[in-house]
Amino acid sequence: MSRERVEMTHAAGANGEQMPSRWDPDASPVRLILCGHLGGVHRGLDTDLRDAGFSVVPALTESEVRTAIEAEPASVVVIADGEDGVGLDLLRGIVAQAPHVLAVLIAARGSIEHAVEAVKAGAYDYVARPAQSADLLPVLRRAAERARREPTVQSGGPATMIGVSAAWRHMVEVAKRAAATDAAVLLRGEAGSGKRSLARAIHAASPRAHGPFVVADELARGEEPLDIDSLSAEAAGGTLYVHESAALPLPQQERLLRILRDGENGPAPCGVRVIASSGQNLMGLAAQGKFNEALYYRLSVIPIDLPPLRARQEDLPLLARHFLLASAQRHGRTAPTISDDAMACLLSHGWPGNVAELEATMERLTILARKPVIGVEDLPPELRRDQPVLPRLRMELPEQGISLDGVERELIQRALDRYRGNQTHAARYLGISRKTLIYRMEKHRLRSR
Repeated sequence: MSRERVEMTHAAGANGEQMPSRWDPDASPVRLILCGHLGGVHRGLDTDLRDAGFSVVPALTESEVRTAIEAEPASVVVIADGEDGVGLDLLRGIVAQAPHVLAVLIAARGSIEHAVEAVKAGAYDYVARPAQSADLLPVLRRAAERARREPTVQSGGPATMIGVSAAWRHMVEVAKRAAATDAAVLLRGEAGSGKRSLARAIHAASPRAHGPFVVADELARGEEPLDIDSLSAEAAGGTLYVHESAALPLPQQERLLRILRDGENGPAPCGVRVIASSGQNLMGLAAQGKFNEALYYRLSVIPIDLPPLRARQEDLPLLARHFLLASAQRHGRTAPTISDDAMACLLSHGWPGNVAELEATMERLTILARKPVIGVEDLPPELRRDQPVLPRLRMELPEQGISLDGVERELIQRALDRYRGNQTHAARYLGISRKTLIYRMEKHRLRSR
Protein backbone atom coordinates (compact mmCIF):
# COMPACT_ATOMS: atom_id res chain seq x y z
CA MET A 1 0.00 0.00 0.00
CA SER A 2 1.26 3.45 -0.89
CA ARG A 3 0.16 6.55 0.99
CA GLU A 4 1.12 10.09 0.18
CA ARG A 5 0.18 13.33 1.86
CA VAL A 6 0.68 16.59 0.00
CA GLU A 7 0.52 19.85 1.94
CA MET A 8 -0.25 22.86 -0.23
CA THR A 9 2.49 25.38 0.51
CA HIS A 10 3.11 26.78 -2.99
CA ALA A 11 6.75 25.72 -2.82
CA ALA A 12 7.45 23.58 -5.87
CA GLY A 13 10.89 22.08 -6.26
CA ALA A 14 12.93 21.41 -9.36
CA ASN A 15 10.54 18.71 -10.50
CA GLY A 16 7.51 20.71 -9.37
CA GLU A 17 4.81 18.53 -7.84
CA GLN A 18 2.21 21.30 -7.69
CA MET A 19 0.65 23.67 -10.14
CA PRO A 20 -0.08 27.36 -9.80
CA SER A 21 -3.30 28.46 -8.13
CA ARG A 22 -4.13 30.41 -11.30
CA TRP A 23 -4.08 27.70 -13.93
CA ASP A 24 -4.35 29.51 -17.26
CA PRO A 25 -2.53 28.39 -20.41
CA ASP A 26 -3.40 31.67 -22.14
CA ALA A 27 -1.65 33.97 -19.65
CA SER A 28 0.00 37.14 -21.02
CA PRO A 29 3.54 36.56 -22.36
CA VAL A 30 4.82 39.98 -21.18
CA ARG A 31 4.46 39.65 -17.40
CA LEU A 32 7.77 40.66 -15.83
CA ILE A 33 9.08 40.07 -12.31
CA LEU A 34 11.75 42.38 -10.88
CA CYS A 35 13.81 40.42 -8.35
CA GLY A 36 16.12 41.79 -5.68
CA HIS A 37 17.11 45.26 -4.52
CA LEU A 38 17.60 47.23 -7.74
CA GLY A 39 17.65 50.58 -5.98
CA GLY A 40 17.08 53.58 -8.23
CA VAL A 41 17.07 51.35 -11.31
CA HIS A 42 14.08 49.47 -9.87
CA ARG A 43 12.04 52.66 -9.53
CA GLY A 44 13.01 54.02 -12.93
CA LEU A 45 12.39 50.71 -14.64
CA ASP A 46 8.92 50.35 -13.22
CA THR A 47 7.49 53.29 -15.16
CA ASP A 48 9.49 52.61 -18.32
CA LEU A 49 8.48 48.96 -18.41
CA ARG A 50 4.81 49.69 -17.90
CA ASP A 51 4.99 52.19 -20.75
CA ALA A 52 6.63 49.46 -22.86
CA GLY A 53 3.68 47.11 -22.25
CA PHE A 54 5.00 44.96 -19.42
CA SER A 55 2.93 43.93 -16.42
CA VAL A 56 5.48 44.56 -13.67
CA VAL A 57 5.59 42.59 -10.41
CA PRO A 58 8.21 43.61 -7.79
CA ALA A 59 9.66 40.80 -5.63
CA LEU A 60 12.42 41.56 -3.14
CA THR A 61 13.01 38.17 -1.52
CA GLU A 62 13.53 34.67 -2.93
CA SER A 63 10.25 33.58 -1.36
CA GLU A 64 8.40 36.45 -3.05
CA VAL A 65 9.99 35.58 -6.40
CA ARG A 66 8.91 31.94 -6.21
CA THR A 67 5.43 32.89 -5.04
CA ALA A 68 5.08 35.38 -7.91
CA ILE A 69 6.13 32.76 -10.49
CA GLU A 70 3.74 30.16 -9.08
CA ALA A 71 0.81 32.57 -8.72
CA GLU A 72 0.68 33.38 -12.43
CA PRO A 73 2.80 32.41 -15.43
CA ALA A 74 5.59 34.92 -16.16
CA SER A 75 7.81 35.13 -19.23
CA VAL A 76 10.66 37.43 -18.16
CA VAL A 77 12.43 37.73 -14.81
CA VAL A 78 15.07 40.35 -13.92
CA ILE A 79 17.47 39.29 -11.15
CA ALA A 80 19.85 41.66 -9.36
CA ASP A 81 22.99 39.84 -8.26
CA GLY A 82 25.26 40.97 -5.44
CA GLU A 83 28.91 40.42 -4.62
CA ASP A 84 27.90 37.30 -2.67
CA GLY A 85 26.56 35.57 -5.78
CA VAL A 86 23.09 35.03 -4.29
CA GLY A 87 21.53 36.17 -7.55
CA LEU A 88 23.21 33.33 -9.44
CA ASP A 89 21.82 30.81 -6.96
CA LEU A 90 18.35 32.34 -7.39
CA LEU A 91 18.78 32.18 -11.17
CA ARG A 92 19.57 28.46 -11.05
CA GLY A 93 16.54 27.80 -8.85
CA ILE A 94 14.20 29.74 -11.14
CA VAL A 95 15.49 27.97 -14.26
CA ALA A 96 14.91 24.58 -12.61
CA GLN A 97 11.47 25.58 -11.30
CA ALA A 98 10.20 27.28 -14.47
CA PRO A 99 12.36 26.40 -17.51
CA HIS A 100 10.27 28.56 -19.86
CA VAL A 101 11.07 31.79 -18.00
CA LEU A 102 13.62 34.06 -19.68
CA ALA A 103 15.92 35.37 -16.93
CA VAL A 104 18.04 38.51 -17.26
CA LEU A 105 20.82 38.93 -14.67
CA ILE A 106 22.08 42.34 -13.50
CA ALA A 107 25.52 41.43 -12.19
CA ALA A 108 27.63 43.19 -9.58
CA ARG A 109 30.80 42.11 -11.37
CA GLY A 110 31.22 42.83 -15.07
CA SER A 111 33.81 40.17 -15.88
CA ILE A 112 33.74 37.80 -18.85
CA GLU A 113 33.98 34.87 -16.42
CA HIS A 114 30.89 36.03 -14.57
CA ALA A 115 28.97 36.49 -17.83
CA VAL A 116 29.86 32.93 -18.89
CA GLU A 117 28.80 31.64 -15.46
CA ALA A 118 25.46 33.45 -15.76
CA VAL A 119 24.77 31.99 -19.21
CA LYS A 120 25.73 28.50 -18.01
CA ALA A 121 23.30 28.92 -15.12
CA GLY A 122 20.54 29.50 -17.64
CA ALA A 123 20.39 33.29 -18.05
CA TYR A 124 18.82 34.57 -21.27
CA ASP A 125 21.04 37.66 -21.10
CA TYR A 126 23.43 39.52 -18.83
CA VAL A 127 23.84 43.22 -17.98
CA ALA A 128 26.64 44.56 -15.77
CA ARG A 129 26.13 47.23 -13.10
CA PRO A 130 25.67 50.11 -13.05
CA ALA A 131 22.62 49.33 -15.19
CA GLN A 132 20.23 52.04 -16.33
CA SER A 133 16.86 51.77 -18.02
CA ALA A 134 18.53 52.50 -21.35
CA ASP A 135 20.77 49.44 -20.88
CA LEU A 136 18.02 47.09 -19.77
CA LEU A 137 15.06 48.03 -21.95
CA PRO A 138 16.53 46.75 -25.27
CA VAL A 139 17.42 43.44 -23.60
CA LEU A 140 13.99 43.08 -22.04
CA ARG A 141 12.24 44.00 -25.29
CA ARG A 142 14.17 41.24 -27.09
CA ALA A 143 13.24 38.80 -24.34
CA ALA A 144 9.58 39.84 -24.57
CA GLU A 145 9.60 39.43 -28.35
CA ARG A 146 11.07 35.95 -28.02
CA ALA A 147 8.45 35.11 -25.39
CA ARG A 148 5.72 36.22 -27.80
CA ARG A 149 7.13 34.03 -30.57
CA GLU A 150 7.74 30.94 -28.47
CA PRO A 151 4.95 29.03 -26.71
CA THR A 152 4.74 29.30 -22.93
CA VAL A 153 4.41 26.48 -20.44
CA GLN A 154 2.95 26.28 -17.00
CA SER A 155 5.23 27.61 -14.29
CA GLY A 156 5.75 25.74 -11.08
CA GLY A 157 3.83 22.68 -12.23
CA PRO A 158 4.55 19.02 -12.85
CA ALA A 159 5.64 17.89 -16.30
CA THR A 160 2.06 16.86 -17.05
CA MET A 161 1.25 20.57 -16.95
CA ILE A 162 3.79 21.52 -19.62
CA GLY A 163 2.54 21.82 -23.17
CA VAL A 164 1.03 23.81 -26.02
CA SER A 165 -0.52 21.07 -28.18
CA ALA A 166 -4.25 20.95 -28.84
CA ALA A 167 -4.56 17.63 -27.00
CA TRP A 168 -2.84 19.06 -23.93
CA ARG A 169 -4.90 22.25 -23.94
CA HIS A 170 -8.13 20.27 -24.12
CA MET A 171 -7.05 18.14 -21.16
CA VAL A 172 -6.12 21.26 -19.17
CA GLU A 173 -9.46 22.92 -19.88
CA VAL A 174 -11.46 19.90 -18.67
CA ALA A 175 -9.21 19.50 -15.60
CA LYS A 176 -9.60 23.20 -14.73
CA ARG A 177 -13.37 22.83 -14.65
CA ALA A 178 -13.18 19.61 -12.67
CA ALA A 179 -10.82 21.14 -10.10
CA ALA A 180 -13.39 23.75 -9.08
CA THR A 181 -15.86 21.05 -7.98
CA ASP A 182 -16.04 18.08 -5.62
CA ALA A 183 -17.21 15.74 -8.41
CA ALA A 184 -15.53 12.37 -8.85
CA VAL A 185 -12.92 12.35 -11.63
CA LEU A 186 -11.65 9.40 -13.66
CA LEU A 187 -8.24 9.88 -15.29
CA ARG A 188 -7.71 7.62 -18.29
CA GLY A 189 -4.34 7.15 -19.95
CA GLU A 190 -1.43 4.88 -20.70
CA ALA A 191 1.27 4.06 -18.17
CA GLY A 192 3.67 6.96 -17.75
CA SER A 193 1.30 9.57 -19.18
CA GLY A 194 1.12 11.49 -15.88
CA LYS A 195 -2.13 10.41 -14.24
CA ARG A 196 -0.77 10.68 -10.71
CA SER A 197 0.71 14.15 -11.37
CA LEU A 198 -2.56 15.37 -12.88
CA ALA A 199 -4.47 14.09 -9.85
CA ARG A 200 -2.15 16.13 -7.61
CA ALA A 201 -2.61 19.16 -9.86
CA ILE A 202 -6.42 18.94 -9.67
CA HIS A 203 -6.22 18.64 -5.90
CA ALA A 204 -3.87 21.64 -5.72
CA ALA A 205 -6.29 23.81 -7.72
CA SER A 206 -9.39 22.68 -5.82
CA PRO A 207 -11.13 24.13 -2.75
CA ARG A 208 -9.59 21.17 -0.86
CA ALA A 209 -6.02 22.25 -1.67
CA HIS A 210 -5.09 22.73 2.00
CA GLY A 211 -6.38 19.26 2.92
CA PRO A 212 -4.48 15.97 2.58
CA PHE A 213 -3.82 14.17 -0.70
CA VAL A 214 -3.88 10.44 0.03
CA VAL A 215 -2.98 7.75 -2.51
CA ALA A 216 -4.56 4.29 -2.51
CA ASP A 217 -2.39 2.08 -4.70
CA GLU A 218 -3.26 -1.61 -4.77
CA LEU A 219 -0.33 -2.35 -7.07
CA ALA A 220 2.18 -1.02 -4.50
CA ARG A 221 0.61 -2.24 -1.29
CA GLY A 222 3.18 -4.95 -0.53
CA GLU A 223 2.27 -7.19 2.41
CA GLU A 224 -0.14 -4.75 4.06
CA PRO A 225 -3.76 -5.17 2.86
CA LEU A 226 -5.39 -2.13 1.28
CA ASP A 227 -8.15 -0.60 3.43
CA ILE A 228 -10.25 1.91 1.50
CA ASP A 229 -12.24 2.89 4.58
CA SER A 230 -9.19 3.89 6.63
CA LEU A 231 -7.59 5.66 3.70
CA SER A 232 -10.81 7.62 3.14
CA ALA A 233 -10.81 8.68 6.78
CA GLU A 234 -7.17 9.75 6.43
CA ALA A 235 -8.13 11.87 3.40
CA ALA A 236 -10.91 13.67 5.30
CA GLY A 237 -11.19 17.25 4.08
CA GLY A 238 -8.97 16.49 1.10
CA THR A 239 -8.65 14.10 -1.82
CA LEU A 240 -8.45 10.32 -2.05
CA TYR A 241 -6.61 9.30 -5.21
CA VAL A 242 -7.21 5.68 -6.24
CA HIS A 243 -4.32 4.79 -8.55
CA GLU A 244 -5.07 2.17 -11.25
CA SER A 245 -8.54 1.45 -9.89
CA ALA A 246 -8.91 -1.66 -12.09
CA ALA A 247 -6.52 -3.44 -9.71
CA LEU A 248 -8.84 -2.97 -6.72
CA PRO A 249 -10.31 -6.26 -5.45
CA LEU A 250 -14.11 -6.42 -5.79
CA PRO A 251 -14.72 -6.08 -2.00
CA GLN A 252 -12.69 -2.86 -1.96
CA GLN A 253 -14.61 -1.64 -5.00
CA GLU A 254 -17.83 -2.14 -3.02
CA ARG A 255 -16.47 -0.07 -0.14
CA LEU A 256 -15.39 2.73 -2.47
CA LEU A 257 -18.83 2.67 -4.08
CA ARG A 258 -20.42 3.09 -0.65
CA ILE A 259 -18.26 6.12 0.06
CA LEU A 260 -19.32 7.71 -3.22
CA ARG A 261 -22.99 6.89 -2.62
CA ASP A 262 -22.88 8.42 0.85
CA GLY A 263 -21.62 11.64 -0.67
CA GLU A 264 -24.57 11.96 -3.06
CA ASN A 265 -27.04 13.13 -0.42
CA GLY A 266 -24.73 15.64 1.20
CA PRO A 267 -21.21 15.61 2.59
CA ALA A 268 -19.76 12.13 2.85
CA PRO A 269 -19.10 10.91 6.42
CA CYS A 270 -15.38 11.56 6.02
CA GLY A 271 -15.78 14.54 3.66
CA VAL A 272 -13.49 13.22 0.91
CA ARG A 273 -13.24 13.90 -2.80
CA VAL A 274 -12.37 10.88 -4.98
CA ILE A 275 -10.10 10.93 -8.05
CA ALA A 276 -9.41 7.58 -9.71
CA SER A 277 -7.22 6.54 -12.61
CA SER A 278 -6.97 3.61 -14.96
CA GLY A 279 -4.89 2.52 -17.90
CA GLN A 280 -7.51 -0.10 -18.78
CA ASN A 281 -11.00 0.07 -20.28
CA LEU A 282 -13.13 -0.03 -17.13
CA MET A 283 -16.39 -0.25 -19.08
CA GLY A 284 -15.07 -3.31 -20.89
CA LEU A 285 -13.98 -4.85 -17.59
CA ALA A 286 -17.41 -4.13 -16.12
CA ALA A 287 -19.06 -5.95 -19.05
CA GLN A 288 -16.89 -8.97 -18.20
CA GLY A 289 -17.84 -8.82 -14.52
CA LYS A 290 -14.29 -7.84 -13.52
CA PHE A 291 -15.18 -4.33 -12.37
CA ASN A 292 -18.16 -2.99 -10.46
CA GLU A 293 -20.41 -1.36 -13.07
CA ALA A 294 -22.12 0.99 -10.59
CA LEU A 295 -18.71 2.10 -9.33
CA TYR A 296 -17.58 2.83 -12.87
CA TYR A 297 -20.47 5.22 -13.48
CA ARG A 298 -19.89 7.06 -10.20
CA LEU A 299 -16.15 7.37 -10.78
CA SER A 300 -16.57 8.67 -14.33
CA VAL A 301 -18.70 11.73 -13.57
CA ILE A 302 -15.87 13.73 -15.15
CA PRO A 303 -13.65 11.51 -17.33
CA ILE A 304 -10.36 13.06 -18.44
CA ASP A 305 -8.24 11.45 -21.13
CA LEU A 306 -4.48 12.01 -20.88
CA PRO A 307 -2.96 11.99 -24.38
CA PRO A 308 0.08 9.76 -24.93
CA LEU A 309 3.34 11.53 -25.65
CA ARG A 310 3.28 10.44 -29.30
CA ALA A 311 0.12 12.56 -29.70
CA ARG A 312 1.87 15.60 -28.15
CA GLN A 313 4.79 16.14 -30.54
CA GLU A 314 4.66 19.92 -30.15
CA ASP A 315 5.17 19.45 -26.41
CA LEU A 316 8.13 17.08 -26.59
CA PRO A 317 10.90 19.74 -27.00
CA LEU A 318 9.46 21.68 -24.04
CA LEU A 319 9.29 18.58 -21.87
CA ALA A 320 12.79 17.47 -22.87
CA ARG A 321 14.27 20.85 -21.93
CA HIS A 322 12.35 20.86 -18.64
CA PHE A 323 13.71 17.43 -17.69
CA LEU A 324 17.29 18.29 -18.73
CA LEU A 325 17.27 21.42 -16.57
CA ALA A 326 15.63 19.68 -13.62
CA SER A 327 18.08 16.75 -13.80
CA ALA A 328 21.05 19.09 -14.01
CA GLN A 329 19.81 20.94 -10.93
CA ARG A 330 19.40 17.70 -8.97
CA HIS A 331 22.82 16.33 -9.90
CA GLY A 332 24.75 19.61 -9.70
CA ARG A 333 25.61 19.66 -13.40
CA THR A 334 25.31 22.08 -16.30
CA ALA A 335 22.29 21.19 -18.42
CA PRO A 336 23.23 20.15 -21.98
CA THR A 337 21.24 21.18 -25.04
CA ILE A 338 19.97 18.88 -27.81
CA SER A 339 21.07 19.21 -31.43
CA ASP A 340 18.45 19.49 -34.17
CA ASP A 341 19.33 16.03 -35.51
CA ALA A 342 19.06 14.45 -32.05
CA MET A 343 15.73 16.19 -31.47
CA ALA A 344 14.48 14.80 -34.78
CA CYS A 345 15.25 11.30 -33.44
CA LEU A 346 13.35 12.06 -30.23
CA LEU A 347 10.37 13.28 -32.23
CA SER A 348 10.33 10.13 -34.37
CA HIS A 349 10.41 7.77 -31.37
CA GLY A 350 7.12 6.18 -30.30
CA TRP A 351 7.69 6.69 -26.52
CA PRO A 352 5.75 3.65 -25.27
CA GLY A 353 6.62 4.72 -21.71
CA ASN A 354 5.31 8.23 -22.41
CA VAL A 355 6.42 11.18 -20.23
CA ALA A 356 7.99 8.87 -17.64
CA GLU A 357 10.23 7.32 -20.33
CA LEU A 358 11.24 10.76 -21.62
CA GLU A 359 12.10 11.94 -18.12
CA ALA A 360 14.31 8.89 -17.47
CA THR A 361 16.00 9.34 -20.87
CA MET A 362 16.77 13.01 -20.24
CA GLU A 363 18.19 12.22 -16.81
CA ARG A 364 20.45 9.56 -18.31
CA LEU A 365 21.66 11.99 -21.00
CA THR A 366 22.33 14.69 -18.40
CA ILE A 367 24.43 12.36 -16.26
CA LEU A 368 26.38 10.79 -19.13
CA ALA A 369 26.84 13.93 -21.25
CA ARG A 370 30.51 14.62 -22.09
CA LYS A 371 29.87 17.77 -24.11
CA PRO A 372 27.44 20.69 -23.95
CA VAL A 373 25.39 19.59 -26.98
CA ILE A 374 23.80 16.14 -27.22
CA GLY A 375 24.13 14.66 -30.69
CA VAL A 376 22.55 11.62 -32.34
CA GLU A 377 25.59 9.53 -31.35
CA ASP A 378 24.87 10.24 -27.66
CA LEU A 379 21.32 8.87 -27.78
CA PRO A 380 20.41 5.33 -26.61
CA PRO A 381 20.38 2.81 -29.50
CA GLU A 382 16.58 2.51 -29.52
CA LEU A 383 16.32 6.23 -30.30
CA ARG A 384 18.82 6.18 -33.17
CA ARG A 385 16.80 4.01 -35.51
CA ASP A 386 16.05 5.37 -38.96
CA GLN A 387 12.81 7.32 -39.13
CA PRO A 388 10.03 5.55 -41.04
CA VAL A 389 8.86 7.89 -43.77
CA LEU A 390 6.84 6.32 -46.55
CA PRO A 391 4.65 4.00 -44.40
CA ARG A 392 3.38 6.95 -42.37
CA LEU A 393 2.71 9.17 -45.38
CA ARG A 394 0.28 6.68 -46.95
CA MET A 395 1.19 8.01 -50.39
CA GLU A 396 -0.33 6.74 -53.62
CA LEU A 397 1.97 7.33 -56.60
CA PRO A 398 0.11 8.60 -59.69
CA GLU A 399 0.46 6.65 -62.94
CA GLN A 400 1.68 9.68 -64.89
CA GLY A 401 4.72 10.13 -62.64
CA ILE A 402 5.58 12.59 -59.93
CA SER A 403 7.93 15.54 -59.31
CA LEU A 404 10.37 14.87 -56.44
CA ASP A 405 10.92 18.62 -56.06
CA GLY A 406 7.17 19.06 -55.85
CA VAL A 407 6.89 16.44 -53.11
CA GLU A 408 9.71 18.07 -51.14
CA ARG A 409 8.10 21.49 -51.51
CA GLU A 410 4.74 20.19 -50.30
CA LEU A 411 6.29 18.37 -47.31
CA ILE A 412 8.18 21.47 -46.21
CA GLN A 413 5.09 23.66 -46.57
CA ARG A 414 2.97 21.23 -44.56
CA ALA A 415 5.58 21.06 -41.81
CA LEU A 416 5.65 24.86 -41.64
CA ASP A 417 1.86 24.98 -41.54
CA ARG A 418 1.78 22.35 -38.81
CA TYR A 419 3.95 24.54 -36.54
CA ARG A 420 2.44 27.87 -37.62
CA GLY A 421 5.61 28.99 -39.40
CA ASN A 422 8.06 28.07 -36.62
CA GLN A 423 11.14 27.06 -38.60
CA THR A 424 12.93 25.39 -35.67
CA HIS A 425 10.02 23.05 -34.92
CA ALA A 426 9.39 22.37 -38.63
CA ALA A 427 13.06 21.45 -39.12
CA ARG A 428 12.98 19.10 -36.14
CA TYR A 429 9.82 17.45 -37.48
CA LEU A 430 11.45 16.89 -40.88
CA GLY A 431 14.67 15.61 -39.31
CA ILE A 432 16.89 18.31 -40.81
CA SER A 433 18.76 21.31 -39.42
CA ARG A 434 17.19 24.76 -39.46
CA LYS A 435 19.93 25.93 -41.84
CA THR A 436 19.02 23.15 -44.28
CA LEU A 437 15.33 24.04 -43.98
CA ILE A 438 16.01 27.70 -44.78
CA TYR A 439 18.11 26.66 -47.81
CA ARG A 440 15.31 24.45 -49.12
CA MET A 441 12.69 27.11 -48.44
CA GLU A 442 14.73 29.55 -50.55
CA LYS A 443 15.15 26.85 -53.22
CA HIS A 444 11.38 26.37 -53.45
CA ARG A 445 10.59 30.04 -52.85
CA LEU A 446 8.60 29.24 -49.72
CA ARG A 447 7.75 31.59 -46.91
CA SER A 448 6.49 30.92 -43.40
CA ARG A 449 2.76 31.65 -43.39
